[in-house]
Amino acid sequence: MHSDLQRQLVQLLYDLGPNIVVATHSTEIISEVESDAVLNVNKNFRSARRINSTKELQEVFGVLGSNLNPTLTQLAKTRRVVFVEGKDFQLISRFARKLGFVELANRADFALIPVEGFNPQKVRDFAKGMETALGATLTKFVIFDRDYRSEAEVAEVLAALRGFCHFAVIHGRKELENFLLSPRPVERAIRSAIEDRKNRDASQCMLNESVDDILARVTDAQKNRIQSQFVTRRMTYSRRTSPGLDLTTTSEAAMNEFDNRWKVLPERMRLVPGKEVLSSVNGYLQDRYKIHLTTSQIIQAFETGEVDDELRGLLIKLDEFRRKTPLDDVH
Repeated sequence: MHSDLQRQLVQLLYDLGPNIVVATHSTEIISEVESDAVLNVNKNFRSARRINSTKELQEVFGVLGSNLNPTLTQLAKTRRVVFVEGKDFQLISRFARKLGFVELANRADFALIPVEGFNPQKVRDFAKGMETALGATLTKFVIFDRDYRSEAEVAEVLAALRGFCHFAVIHGRKELENFLLSPRPVERAIRSAIEDRKNRDASQCMLNESVDDILARVTDAQKNRIQSQFVTRRMTYSRRTSPGLDLTTTSEAAMNEFDNRWKVLPERMRLVPGKEVLSSVNGYLQDRYKIHLTTSQIIQAFETGEVDDELRGLLIKLDEFRRKTPLDDVH
């Protein structure tokens, strides 16, 4: 089956609703689902093992065979490439389907290159190598997480990226998964999962607490660590760009900014590590309600008007990119 059709098949199976087990050797299908939904069946194991890290996923890909050749074929055909961190395009494509950008979700008009972590230099080197191999100029779109970078640092990095990429985006939130931390859709997803459980085992459990409270409680336990990382990032940048600046002043300003944003739940949900918070929420839901939410279930619970304007803007840019991006149009 053509790789584009394999990706569409995964989405069709998700849309059906029930739990579905698929046995596959396809790297395309494996890449299209959440990592924690993949189990590695190996004759050397006593039982199937859930994939728990990117390294384990790469080992599976190594056994199955690299998907580099299809990527190069796609590059040669489209001359367009999108660089993302890890498996971020899974979420992007599901939100794209939610908002009706079906062709974008199918990504037939560009090649997708995952990179590990925030690494602009690696993107530059990779793009240059591919252009040399193909003997052609590529139109490039790069999407990175923000992590704890300040506005000034983000502006600096974007300026550097736009020196060799036609489109460059750094999220306004810590990472892409933070767009899922919207209380109302999460609440609907929880209620739906509880209802599914009732239908399976006649459970009588029900959601009897606020999702806002769940998110606040889960993140309260992470506050000191997150604040430490936030302040350290700001001080590191200040040291590099303004060596004469009093670091005490920088530290105090960063802590004040953090405290003011932490007090307001929507702002807090922009600061926290999205993947980790979702994992903690699932741990809480498993203990209390015996349910588990996937990112697909949460996205399905979104109403179209609830999708954040920033994410909507990213999808619009990507759709423009895949349809008509002249090589000299730098954004």
